[in-house]
This record gives sequence, structure tokens and C-alpha cells, in this order.
Amino acid sequence: MKHKLFFKELRDYIISNEPRLSKQEKLIMWGSIIDDYQRYNRQRKYIRWSVAASITLLLAFGFMEGYHRINVSTDRVLFSRTDVNSIKQVELVMGDNKVTLEKNCIIRCNSDKNCIEIEQDASKLAISYNCKTKLLVAVPSDAKAEVFLSDGSDIVLREKTKMSFPFSLNKEKNRNVKIEGEAYMAVTHMPKKKFLVDSKYLHVTVLGTKFLLSVYPESKNQKVSLFEGLVQVTTDTKKKATLKPNQTFDYHLDDGHTHVYKIQNSVNNSTSLNSDLLIMNNESLTKLLHKAEEYYQTKFYFNPSETDGIKLTGKFDTQATLEVFLSRLEKIAPVQVSKQGKRIIIHK
Repeated sequence: MKHKLFFKELRDYIISNEPRLSKQEKLIMWGSIIDDYQRYNRQRKYIRWSVAASITLLLAFGFMEGYHRINVSTDRVLFSRTDVNSIKQVELVMGDNKVTLEKNCIIRCNSDKNCIEIEQDASKLAISYNCKTKLLVAVPSDAKAEVFLSDGSDIVLREKTKMSFPFSLNKEKNRNVKIEGEAYMAVTHMPKKKFLVDSKYLHVTVLGTKFLLSVYPESKNQKVSLFEGLVQVTTDTKKKATLKPNQTFDYHLDDGHTHVYKIQNSVNNSTSLNSDLLIMNNESLTKLLHKAEEYYQTKFYFNPSETDGIKLTGKFDTQATLEVFLSRLEKIAPVQVSKQGKRIIIHK
């Protein structure tokens, strides 16, 4: 009854208010409308199901797109609002909350208990957490943080490094982390879940392995050094390489050149995650430089008569980049570092 009343009002309106058509043309047009409606009425059950299915698909697609954008946006926000050059302690960012930790700490994601477990020199604590937002760990200068993901993967973040990652990896199709800086990774082998590492210039695909990733955004050389397993590296310019154990992938940003070479003396290969410190106890700078030459597979040019008399006491993280090592050396010793081509010269 409501439909009949509606159509009568519509018919009267068209016939009386459409100035461009004659009365006969209006009647013909109206007959066509009635025919179309009757065909629709016979098929409306089918149409209703089709429309409902279409709306459902659109909503599902829209949700997936929105979810992806939210996650991308969250990653960008997390990285942009944390500056590793300005912080003094390790920071753990959980959504809108931030926890300040000691310079050397261990962070464990325990998805079974819905909590984040933290170990520091002075204390242990557990933070309840069951959110879908990504976490971020930021490490300042002269610090280190060891992160155990919910899949058991062990990641040691070096100084001036930050990493974002999901709290729980159980429901993720792949395991995705994003890194700026340098990290040593021992990835848990999961054949059905790839481990994907994203950085500004390099993207690493892993199934289960141990490797060192050096992707400081200000460095002109982006590197991946593989110690166990197999990884595929892709640059931002779509160049690809597959690494075998004891190989390093080197990407030069200045000219876009890539190079894969064998690690001649793989000290890092036999180095555990927590014993990779070069410890000096009132020893000469000469000795430190010779040790550093072995670790970094490079040659320093210096005058032993100058460096023998410089005594040093402290710890040096051998997993830090060569640039970081040289920068720190200038801060703790009365020397200067200069470069002439590929020659690294150390002098007073």
C-alpha cells in the first residue's frame, strides 16, 4: 500500500512538474518506470542478497585497507616521535605510554601471560599488556637492549638504534619488524612464517638465521652480515642478493653500488650475543687498534710511538659500526681520525 501511494505521488509530480516533455512523452516515460520496477520486484530477493554481499565485501576491504593504513601510520608516528640522539636512557614505547629503562636491559614479550617482562641490573618487573598497537624500543648512545620477541627471536639492539614490532606474533601472517640503526638477530625458525626486517634502504627476508644488520640512516654504507642460515636482501632500488653464511652485503648509497664479499675472519660468528665486548684494562691504544682491525677487517694507519703511551680502560661494543667506533675513539682518547681515500689515519 505504501509503495502504491508513493508511486502515485511520484507520477503526479512528474506529469505536472516536468516542463521539457509533452504529456504523451511523460506517460511513456512513466510506463517504462513501472516496467522496470516490476522486473525489479520479481528479482528483489536476488538483488537484496547481491547488494548485501557487495556491501559486506566493500566493508571488509575497507576495514583491511584502514587497518593497514593505521599500522603504517603507527609505525611512522612511533619512529618520528622518538629521537635516539636526544634520549639518555633506553625507552620502551607502548602506544601513548613510555617506560624509561636502564642503559643495559632485557625486554621479553610474553604473549601467553599478556605481559612484558623487563630485566635490569637493579630490578625485574612485569607490565601487563594485551594491546594490538606496536611497541618501540629506542636505545641511546653507549647503551644496549636485548629484546626477545613473542616467537623467541633474540634481537640485540646497539646504540642509537630503534625498532618497532608487534607484541604478539601468533596471529600475524608474517613476522614484521622495522629498524633504524644496528641489531644482531637470532631469528627463530618458523617455516610457515617469514621474518621480514624493514629499514629505510634495505629489506631483509628471513626464515631462520643469525645475522648483523647495520642500517643507520645517516651512514652511506648499509650492511647485512650473515653468520648462520639464509637471507635475501633487497635495496630500495630493487637490487637483490641472497647471502650464504659468512658473507656481507654492502650497499653504497652514494653511487647505488652493491657488493657481496666473504667475511675473512668471522670473529662475530663465534661471538655470543652478550659477550661481544672488547674490554680494555689500562691497555695501550695500539693494542685496541690492532684488535679493532681484526673485528672490522680494515687497516688503520697510525704511529705506534704516539699510541703506545695512551692507556685506556673501558668496554667497546664490537658490534657497533666502524663509524661509531671511530667517533667514540675521538671522544675518549687524545687523537683525531681523518680519511684519505680509503685510508683511515689516526694521529694526535
